[in-house]
Amino acid sequence: MKKLEQTQSIMQRLFDPKIKGYNTYVDTTHKKQVRQSLPQSVKKMYYQYYLAQHWEEICGSNLARQCAVEGLNDDVLTIRTSSSLFANELFMLKKDFLRKLNKFLAGELVIKELKFYTGKLPARTSPLTKKEQEQEKLSIVTCPLCQARMTSEKTICSVCERQQRAARRSKVVELLKCQPWLDYKKCQALLPCDSFTFNSAKESLQNYYFELVRLGYAKEADSYMAVMLLTGKSVDELNESLIKNSLEYLRRNQDVSASRI
Repeated sequence: MKKLEQTQSIMQRLFDPKIKGYNTYVDTTHKKQVRQSLPQSVKKMYYQYYLAQHWEEICGSNLARQCAVEGLNDDVLTIRTSSSLFANELFMLKKDFLRKLNKFLAGELVIKELKFYTGKLPARTSPLTKKEQEQEKLSIVTCPLCQARMTSEKTICSVCERQQRAARRSKVVELLKCQPWLDYKKCQALLPCDSFTFNSAKESLQNYYFELVRLGYAKEADSYMAVMLLTGKSVDELNESLIKNSLEYLRRNQDVSASRI
């Protein structure tokens, strides 16, 4: 037992993250202490082991059940996750997660990049308690649209949410192609959407048709579309003077953009 404790003490002295690359040992022949550089590869192996052993302390018990340390190669830490949902969430929080990991390693900048992939996680060393099982059932549900695993805080998963947002934006674009003079309030009466989606759709159309006019590629229908997007006037409200002045403005002001308007 004493030998085991002594070995652990030596390993702690050699590989403790607080040691910045140099260790000492006693040269019995010359009876003096010698500073010896510890190979970086060996320190990396210990960092990986150290993180794996303290993973629950770093991530918290809930997240630690959904991901695990896979490997540390150079300054890139690979993390295995139970599903693409958790991989995406960790990727979105990558900067904060990196800062927390390096802070845990005594403040040394050991890890500079994180990579995530989905796979089967290693078995837990201890079984889930009854309370943990109940919490896991409450926190993890399936998306009603694609059946992917997600947290119970959301109504649909992030992938389906992005797809729905893209579909709404496409509908707004099609509506504006038919009625380019619409503003957000009038659009809401025909097709409910948030202001960000509406503005994004309208700006993309403005940039496209304004550029056709500036470059001289606009046909008659394209010119009318650009004027209506610029002025917010319907076809019935357009006149020859308004059209001429608007087109001259777009051709003359080469730096005009939808965002500036």
